[in-house]
Amino acid sequence: ADYNADRRNLFSKEGRQAAAKIKLLPADRFTFEMMFKELDFHDEQLGAVERELKAFAKKAPQREAEARKLLATHPEVGPVTIEAFLAEVGDVRRFGSQKKVTAYVGLAPSVRESAGRGRELRITKCGSAGASPSRWARYPEALAAGGTARSL
Repeated sequence: ADYNADRRNLFSKEGRQAAAKIKLLPADRFTFEMMFKELDFHDEQLGAVERELKAFAKKAPQREAEARKLLATHPEVGPVTIEAFLAEVGDVRRFGSQKKVTAYVGLAPSVRESAGRGRELRITKCGSAGASPSRWARYPEALAAGGTARSL
């Protein structure tokens, strides 16, 4: 079928051309076009933010540039996540271990122990200022990774 759920490129130029050929009531066509205009607006804003982040990153000190480069090697980490992390954490050398960094940003797992046996549970909501930028940016990945400190 050529239904929108079956069309992987719906938001591409070709997908939009195919969507324009779909017969719709005038009110539905209006809504459809408004949604595409809103998508274009958000794409434009995202582009502006990414350009600003790149310009900001170019002015950074050497250690910060090295940290950006290292963070960018991690799968699914983009410029927004990198900037959120660096803005919140700064120089990671001030922490004694990875465990302390994950706890600081609120991505450390909670642990339940009894009688010498322990079990890691979901990630905690502790960290800098509760809903930290890094936690917000990395939460979906933390869940996908199982929410453990060793997987982050």
